[in-house]
Amino acid sequence: MSELKTLKSLFGERTYTIPDYQRGYIWDTQQLADFWEDLLNVKDTPHYMGVLSIKENENNTYEVIDGQQRLTTCIILIQSIIEFAEDNNFTKSNNKIVFSEYESDSVENIRSKYLYENNIATNKRKYKFQYICDKESSLYFNHVILKEPNTPELQRTLYTNKLENAQLFFRDKLNELYKNNNEIGIKNVYDKLVNKLKFNEFIIEKDFDINVAFESMNNRGKKLSILELLKNRLLFLTTIISDNKKDIIDTKSAIVEAWAEIYKQLGKNKDNNEELLDDDFLKTHWIFYWGYSRQKGNDFEEFLLKKQFVRKKVYESLKLSNLITKSDYNDPDDEDISYTGTTNPDNLTLAVINNYVSSLAGSACFWVDSFYPKTASRYINKQDIVELLDKFNRVNAGAHFRPLITVALQKYEENCLTKELLIKLLQTIERFVFIVFALNHFRRNSYDAKFYNYSKDLYHGYNNVTVEKIIDDMNTILKNDCFSTDGNIKTFFNEYIQDKFKTSDGYYAWDKIRYFLYEYEMSLTKNKIRNPRVKPEILLKDKDKTIEHIYPQNDTNTYWTSRFGDLNEEQKAYYKNAIGNLLLLSQPINSILQNDSFDEKKKAKISEDGKTTLRTGYMEGSYSEQEVAQEPEWTSKEIIKRSTKLIDFMEEHWNISFSKSCKDILTNPISSLQSIEN
Repeated sequence: MSELKTLKSLFGERTYTIPDYQRGYIWDTQQLADFWEDLLNVKDTPHYMGVLSIKENENNTYEVIDGQQRLTTCIILIQSIIEFAEDNNFTKSNNKIVFSEYESDSVENIRSKYLYENNIATNKRKYKFQYICDKESSLYFNHVILKEPNTPELQRTLYTNKLENAQLFFRDKLNELYKNNNEIGIKNVYDKLVNKLKFNEFIIEKDFDINVAFESMNNRGKKLSILELLKNRLLFLTTIISDNKKDIIDTKSAIVEAWAEIYKQLGKNKDNNEELLDDDFLKTHWIFYWGYSRQKGNDFEEFLLKKQFVRKKVYESLKLSNLITKSDYNDPDDEDISYTGTTNPDNLTLAVINNYVSSLAGSACFWVDSFYPKTASRYINKQDIVELLDKFNRVNAGAHFRPLITVALQKYEENCLTKELLIKLLQTIERFVFIVFALNHFRRNSYDAKFYNYSKDLYHGYNNVTVEKIIDDMNTILKNDCFSTDGNIKTFFNEYIQDKFKTSDGYYAWDKIRYFLYEYEMSLTKNKIRNPRVKPEILLKDKDKTIEHIYPQNDTNTYWTSRFGDLNEEQKAYYKNAIGNLLLLSQPINSILQNDSFDEKKKAKISEDGKTTLRTGYMEGSYSEQEVAQEPEWTSKEIIKRSTKLIDFMEEHWNISFSKSCKDILTNPISSLQSIEN
């Protein structure tokens, strides 16, 4: 360990690189906010930034082993400060923007010290800090963050999205600081950044095994994902698996390219609300490539890092090839543990690694497509596939079908599966998931091992498994577990809804009420020439603003007291939460406005000044709203009538039937109470 060093003392003649075994930039807004807050709060006492572990290579170039997130953040902030000063015409001294009393802190000198130097003869830049961990991060950092001209077409990845987020974060913070403190505030931040933040520099010996060091480091900021650890492990194993330098270089290149492709796929839908997690993809691939086991919660991590990709398997391969003797391998592999799950009988060779990483990279796009089919160019003219994939995501149950869907999409793209069969499979999955989980409320992991294994068999062509066989098996499960011998669906849903009326809010408390009402809305849309009036994004909004009780929960309006005032509170609650009284709105509205009379709800409601539409009336809303608006009155009779219509739709849409007694209660739950005269 050496003395604490500032950013200013770390830079100068040195060049820092982020090597291929490293992940890219991964800090989120929370880490950036903590960094910024620490920076603002720095006073006279320096702020400790932790260990910066680096390895010296040739020509005064250093690999960053630990600390790249913090170092990258500092460089992005320096660039942001320079841009801000130039864009806002900071005061100049001798025709230069200077951040202190010393000319060495001019914009030009800061840029050449921390960012890059320009070679006038070649018109090329020599970067002081650069990524080589993946091509996309390198191009994005140089051309977007550091403004290198002649920007090529850039591929967005999870890492480039994080870089962009950091850049935008600091732009906002500098703007805010400038409004309050003018140039002085910006210059103070620069001074703190380069002079007050202190790193404990640790230089690793040249002959030290960097891959092993990297894996065992205490990585700060955000813990490495299993996918990131696996990349490093594979890069390390290639160096001991063969003496053929070309084969090693080729395999390392394949690994780096595979991970770049994976993160490109994971990051290409940056505008979506939910970030796809790399370890979720890795687990999905593990399921259909290696095989699923249910030993522990982290089985895929245990298998990949402690069973499959370990030194012991390399040595076993070398022994079989007589490249080492038994005495050469007499130390137990400290990462190897007992594992009883599915294992690969092959020993570990470069071919095994190459096949695996090729499969990983090749499957990533199909896994992402299963979440975001609308952005996949391959489905532009295949709206039926897109709608079914969207439907599977909306129903949000039975996640164990994700590996099977990923494999099916890949087989379809490889022309190993017809479009008709793919559509039939997706339709069957949606029906299976709705009946098993939305209606019968089986445990969420019901049948998961069966369909995980099917995904593996289908991917590899094992056990003569076909899509037709999988579809037949799903229908057989439904027949045996969800339907009675008379062909009617079992009474699980009826019992579930009755319990919700007794303990909660009836159909309104059903976890799939929005999915069901959206499907009903879409069924009305199919008969219209116009576009859908409800977008699926509304299902992400608060339920109390997107599903309306037509007869409202707060029923003090005289319209409602005159029609339901003779009922007791329990009877009122049954009507309020009946399925026929629940309406999916085309636009979220304030829940207060849901308490208007039926006549008021049918018309648009305008603010007193006439400038703002407070709510869209049923007559101009969704097709479901327009249908309800045709009713002249809204009483218990209309509620039962619409409930009957919705349950009829459920039967037809999912090809099920309820017994008469079950259906009577589902359409009129209050019938289980004392008879009511209306």
